[in-house]
Amino acid sequence: MIRIDSSEAYPAEIEGANKNAFQSAEFTLKKSSWISDEAANSCAICKSKFNQLRRRHHCRCCGLVLCNKCCTEKLPLPQYGLDAPERVCNACVPVATCVTMSYSNDPAFHLRAVTGLSTLCRDSPASVVTLGGAHMLIYLSKKKLKTHMQTLMHISNGLHSLARHSSIVDWLGSIGALNAVSKLLEHAETSSPKESVPMITDALSALRIFAKTNNSFKMQAMDAGCLPSLLQLCNHSDPSISLVATTTLCLLAECPANQAAIINEHNALRAMLYKVVQSPDEQVTEHVLRIMVVLSSGSDETKHVISSEDATCGGVFAEALQSAHNNLQINANAASAIANLATSERDQVLLQSSLRAVLAQLKSSHPDYVALQLIRATANFSTHSAHASSLLQHLNTIVSYLNKSGSKSNIHAVRCIVNLLKHRNAETVAALCRNGVSDFLLRFTEHDDVIYQVIDALNRTAPPVMS
Repeated sequence: MIRIDSSEAYPAEIEGANKNAFQSAEFTLKKSSWISDEAANSCAICKSKFNQLRRRHHCRCCGLVLCNKCCTEKLPLPQYGLDAPERVCNACVPVATCVTMSYSNDPAFHLRAVTGLSTLCRDSPASVVTLGGAHMLIYLSKKKLKTHMQTLMHISNGLHSLARHSSIVDWLGSIGALNAVSKLLEHAETSSPKESVPMITDALSALRIFAKTNNSFKMQAMDAGCLPSLLQLCNHSDPSISLVATTTLCLLAECPANQAAIINEHNALRAMLYKVVQSPDEQVTEHVLRIMVVLSSGSDETKHVISSEDATCGGVFAEALQSAHNNLQINANAASAIANLATSERDQVLLQSSLRAVLAQLKSSHPDYVALQLIRATANFSTHSAHASSLLQHLNTIVSYLNKSGSKSNIHAVRCIVNLLKHRNAETVAALCRNGVSDFLLRFTEHDDVIYQVIDALNRTAPPVMS
């Protein structure tokens, strides 16, 4: 049993081992258990007591016992394997009628069916879930129909309406909703942009709900084939679609299991990097760079691929970092991606423009969340001896970060100076003596774990006790 708003629902279930409506060539639903006549003293709908005049009737959909006034309709129910007309109660008729119509070969009936189901998904979701309406929307999503875009628009809207109910998201995933959403987005690629906007909007919104739920759904979305469509929709002419597609792709990228697929998708990285410098929407730029932050936290091979593409595109990260933005999270994300890439030894030549951009921005005033990423990037570059000369020229600026509020900025500045001491001991000491030695020592000694490690290392080098 699942509670949907204030209603209880016992989700419909497909007979057989495969419960995925999208993967089924055709499906039959399990019949509901019947309430026995003896267990029902009154009509389940109107609550009237049964007697000799008010006789009992079973609804073939829900299995409840009802009076003749509340169970008047007879419908064929192919969804239950019943082709002859059977009694259906007034509560089940709206959904059952739509599902039955879906079995027709007439496209007009398909359109009527999904139009009705779309409305019922909004107004009576529990009935749709209980009586197979969700299964039918998923099943029809893969069909090429003459009433193509109108039908798909209602399917997409219905699935989005259902996905808004968090209590049934897991169940929707189990019956193939992500396959359906992926197929809907694939259909959009062959449709005119203007005609398909409502359908794409609902399909993307449903996908985003699944992607926000858990990593399992993020992986299922990739397995269902959503990635190519998402990448294409990131460049959609409608700004709202482009934004939702980008934020959804960002959610999928946050799952480590998906990152290799994104990296390996043909031209995906290059398309996203060009999007950074070409998109007029700063929210889109922010989220594309967020994707790059996530991807750049992967393996050295992944970092190399990203750095190579960035160099091929003319230094996108450096350009994004140095450009003026109203949305400063763009600068923070660009600096964060550069910081991650800077940890790779093999890519330091490719990252020269990024290093120059970081050092140029290091001198400017920034909010703490931007400053943190800039000094982190600087500290990561400082691990490579090839950059020691460049960084020593900016030592006064690095020292100024020792007094930034927030221990994370402080410790990255300490880390940078320690790396410079390792590479250029005498020059770094001389520069610190002119400016910053006291600040450096104060910040260095504030971190107990660092001091303990230094003491341990000294004790190993110069043992306190000797035989």
